[in-house]
Amino acid sequence: MTKGAALGFLARTYAFQNKHADVLKATQQIIDFNHYQLFNDYANLFEAANENNLEVISDIQYIENTFGYTELGIMMPNTIGGWSSIIPVQNLVDAYETKDGKTIASSTTYNPAKPYDNRDPRLAATIVYPGALYAGKYFDPLGDTKDHPASADNASNSGYNYRKYLQNPSSYSNVWNVGVNIIVQRYAEILLLNAEAKIELNQINATVYDQLNKVRIRAGLPKVNESEYASQAKLRELVRREFRVELAGEGRRRFDIIRWGIAQDVMNTTVYGSLSKGSVNSTTGEVTFTNLTDRFLVEKRTFTAGKNELWPIPQSAIDAGKGSLVQNKNY
Repeated sequence: MTKGAALGFLARTYAFQNKHADVLKATQQIIDFNHYQLFNDYANLFEAANENNLEVISDIQYIENTFGYTELGIMMPNTIGGWSSIIPVQNLVDAYETKDGKTIASSTTYNPAKPYDNRDPRLAATIVYPGALYAGKYFDPLGDTKDHPASADNASNSGYNYRKYLQNPSSYSNVWNVGVNIIVQRYAEILLLNAEAKIELNQINATVYDQLNKVRIRAGLPKVNESEYASQAKLRELVRREFRVELAGEGRRRFDIIRWGIAQDVMNTTVYGSLSKGSVNSTTGEVTFTNLTDRFLVEKRTFTAGKNELWPIPQSAIDAGKGSLVQNKNY
């Protein structure tokens, strides 16, 4: 464990406690090391060939056949042997901006009939969507294929699969036993935590935009429109969106919505996936949606405030504690 990694975990812990001044202090120490930097290729940041690059602050290291990571396959599409156990949903897809740096609600370049065109490049780097060229063919969850949600238990219910760590599945000899390191924390998160702390402390200055711009420019987006994002409220909206799309699929979204106090609003909803009516041209990948309202239904989610912020303590732990542990509220 390096000093940078220890400070990174400390900053993350402070963030979950809304101790913004402490977050700022810890992240600034990491930035001032002048050691870490953003990797120049977002899509390939997570590939085995680029492990231990200078963006990685902490990771879990694996060795193929000796101590291999065995879970990558659970994210892959059904047609290439995956389980689709962890999948993106439409609400995440909609969070990605268009290439002009605007939300899909405000951009004149967004076309609902071609929803994946002209988007933040992190969308294509993170998510396998209808018509995406993936593993040598165009992904098709719309037609009579084994990737259609109704075709098999291992098909994605949303019509989407994750792509991180799996840009090219054939680069692994056995996707169920790989030597790729799984990143726990990276420098992009530190930059976002630093910007967020300043926003929450209302210390909004050029460095806030600078940290956000570093992350956005690496992704292929334009700089922040400072006239549009000038207030604390608008910058809070922006930095939270950056947390969501930059770190999508990396295991922190649930913790973020809890620390932001929005989990009850975000989670109590019906979750949908891709538009479900249409076709994918197997030769060109062109997607033609014949209905712009019908979507794949994923599930109905619920969140009980005052309970689901915490997980239940295992009964075995309570028993072992011999009266020293009390179960979390409402379990």
